[in-house]
Parts: sequence; structure tokens; C-alpha cells
Amino acid sequence: MSISSRLIYWLRGALNTLRLVRQSTLAFSGLCIVSALAFIAITAPYIVPYPEDIGAIVHPSLINKPPSLAHPFGTDWFGRDLLTRCLYAARVSLSASLIVVLAGVCIGTIIGLIAGYFGGIVDEVLMRVTDAFLSIPSLILAIAIAAVLGHGITNAIIALSVTWWPWYARLVRGEVINIRNEVYILAARAMGASSWYIMFRHILPNIAGPILVNASMDMGFAILAIASLGFIGLGAVPPTPEWGSMISAALQYGLDYWWELVFPGLMIFIAVLGFNLLGDGLRDLLDPRFRTGRGVPRI
Repeated sequence: MSISSRLIYWLRGALNTLRLVRQSTLAFSGLCIVSALAFIAITAPYIVPYPEDIGAIVHPSLINKPPSLAHPFGTDWFGRDLLTRCLYAARVSLSASLIVVLAGVCIGTIIGLIAGYFGGIVDEVLMRVTDAFLSIPSLILAIAIAAVLGHGITNAIIALSVTWWPWYARLVRGEVINIRNEVYILAARAMGASSWYIMFRHILPNIAGPILVNASMDMGFAILAIASLGFIGLGAVPPTPEWGSMISAALQYGLDYWWELVFPGLMIFIAVLGFNLLGDGLRDLLDPRFRTGRGVPRI
């Protein structure tokens, strides 16, 4: 298949997916929120009202000013515009969360495919390793790893990625076990196809739905996890804006300057809500057990 044919094929697939998403109010609402956040994250350096406030700068005459026309979200303890910093923090939080989820999906999918397809001692060893990771609360393990690696958003991403794959390994293994003896798998095996070809060419495309749904909902949890590490000082290093670290720094002022707590928290709420709505809608659309014609769960 030529490059142009592949491009047309993927474009048609994307359009069909968009038509499907529009059938679900949940999925479409979540897609709109996520698309808006993605646009903000990509264009943040160019659309923020005060680009200089992204870095380390002090405006003594503007310290802790309440919301106004000039500063809709108010200013922080350095006089920096909070709207600017909240919008730019979307770039940091979303990109970090996306990397964490992609790493978890890739690692977990490969481990789950191998364990589910080969079974036996391979399955036993891989699942016992997975169980060992699942036996420790993921956020606690991530905090321990981040504390060893040191401060910084890169180390926070590494710490969370190490703890994020076990759920995907379990999910993929279960899906593979369900379909590994289907007729088309047996036919491919009888025609001499290699195990890796069967896993990635025949099995993986047929279990992509549950992985996609889980990943879309996981983005919300990843955003919360990144914010949690930033809140306790193990995430982004100041002056880089990040929602969790912004809330943590604002706590020293209590409720005297409420806008410094409310607006970063509101951004976290909107981001998590958007991805959860998208994930719920995709689940209703892609899982026949929940579909009743227009993406409404069957009760």
C-alpha cells in the first residue's frame, strides 16, 4: 500500500471515528473540552496575554492583585498574571500526562500481548512481576522513585511511567486470552505467520478499543498524578508553571488570596472532566455491552 493510500485510509478512519463520537453527547462534550485544552497547550506561548510572566519575573506593584479586566485570574505573589501561567501550565501538565499514558500503554500492551499469547511459564512470570507492582499503591511508588531521582518534571514523568503499565498489562492479557483461539488467529497460525506478526497484525487491532477507552480515561488520572507530585514539590521546578505546584505555593497565603487557589484547581477540574467524559463516551460507543444505538449505556 502506497503512502498516499495509507494516508487516505487513515483519514477515512478518522472521519468515521468523528462521526461515531458525534453520536454520543458524552464523547462529543469531552472531545470539545479536550480539543480546546490541546489547542491551548500547543499555542500557549503565542496566545497568553503576558508571555514574560511565564518565567522568573517580579512586578512589585501587581503582587496579589484580585481578578480584574487587565488580569482576569488575578496575579500571584510575584505579581505575575495567573491567566498566563494557568494557560501555559496546560502545556506542561497535558504533555507530561500524555507521555506517562503512552509509556504505560506501550509497556503494558507488549507485556500483556506476550503473556496472553504464549501463556504457560511466560505468562506466570510476567503476571507475578505485574502483581508485585500492583501490590504497591502507584502514587506512593511514584513518590519514592521521584524522591530518589530528584525534582523536575522529567523525573516525575519517569517515576509515573514506571508505575503506570501494570493495569494495561492485565487488561491486554485478558483480551488476548479471549481471542487467541479465534478462527482467524488459528488460520494465520496455520498459514505459517510468526507469533509476533499474529500479535501485532491480527490480535492488537482487535483489542484496540478497550485500550483506547482506558487510555482516554487514564489521562485524567495522569493529570491528577502529575499535579500531586507538583503539589508536594517533586514535579515541575519553579518558575515553570504547573497546576499542582501553583496550588502548593498559594497555600501559604490561605484563603486571603483565593484566586491563586481556585483558578489552577479549576483548570485541573476541567481537564479531568473532559478526559473522563471522552472516555465514558468512547466506552459506550465501542463496547457493545453498553451500546443501545446512540452511545447510551444499557441498563
